[in-house]
Amino acid sequence: MVAHLLRHSGYGCNAFLGGISANYGTNFWSSDNNVCVIEADEYDRSFLKLSPDVAVVTATDADHLDIYETEANVKDAFRQFAAKIKPGGLLLKKLGLEQEIVADRTLSYSIQADTGMFKRLIFVFTMVDTPLTLCCRVIKSAISG
Repeated sequence: MVAHLLRHSGYGCNAFLGGISANYGTNFWSSDNNVCVIEADEYDRSFLKLSPDVAVVTATDADHLDIYETEANVKDAFRQFAAKIKPGGLLLKKLGLEQEIVADRTLSYSIQADTGMFKRLIFVFTMVDTPLTLCCRVIKSAISG
């Protein structure tokens, strides 16, 4: 989703996705812009080799127990990943995930249903000067159902 938004905003990015995207027919595209979006998978702990400027964590479910053995080990790996976000970087995580999964700057997002009204947090990213400088503005809007 992040790669798609950057591509179609005109800002551009290099992208390496975890699977073939139906709308692009590929899992990779390049850009002259020095920004790279990577869909990192925790499967083999390879995501622990990354040191991102910005990371989005959508779930920390007990998956890949053939690798991790226990749910506690999965959650620990996500804490390690969050600790690898570069100083001054940003972690966006789904509301309700482990409190210990934090970075220098951490924001939570959610989609909640409330009496027929859907509330969304919309994150608008503006890159300033270099990919290392991220200004994030959070706009909260209510959409009627």
